[in-house]
Amino acid sequence: MAGVEEKFAAFSKLVLEMANKQRDSMSERLQEEIDRSVERQEKEFTENAREDMEKEILRKLREDNEKILKTEAALKRKLLIKRESIINEIFGDVDKRVEEFTQSGKYEGWLKEKVESGIKELGADDCVIRMMRRDERYKDMIEKASGCKAELSDEDFTGGLKIYSGNKCVDYSLSALTEKARAEFLRNTDLSVSQEAN
Repeated sequence: MAGVEEKFAAFSKLVLEMANKQRDSMSERLQEEIDRSVERQEKEFTENAREDMEKEILRKLREDNEKILKTEAALKRKLLIKRESIINEIFGDVDKRVEEFTQSGKYEGWLKEKVESGIKELGADDCVIRMMRRDERYKDMIEKASGCKAELSDEDFTGGLKIYSGNKCVDYSLSALTEKARAEFLRNTDLSVSQEAN
């Protein structure tokens, strides 16, 4: 019987070794599966955390940019209000002075001078001169001085005149000259507003 017991012990040992190997193999596979699952969860957690951080950073940047834009807009409004205040202070009585000029004795000479320089600038003899209806008293003098036809216009350009030849125009209206002086003033005093500021 000793042979059977030895065989049984050898068989038991072999079965135990196989069971241990199978257990070790299963444990190894289980550990690998656990490791993969943990790695997947860590990766998913890290990816979610990164996405959340990026969203929060973008939200904060948007919020900060909106604050900056609102502040810039408020400062630009204040700047424009101050700019207009300065301009109105400086140009406040220009309209009054222009009106006084159109009623003075110098106005007629100025009109004659502008007609001559406008015709010379256009380089044409077939000009049409437009002047405001309120300056009708100067119409004959303008036509004689220029040799061109003078037309009365209901357009309000403060005073002065506009000289046309074909599709060309020389604008000596007092409103255009005042606007030009205003633009020049703004440019020379750094009070002009660039397109970026609008």
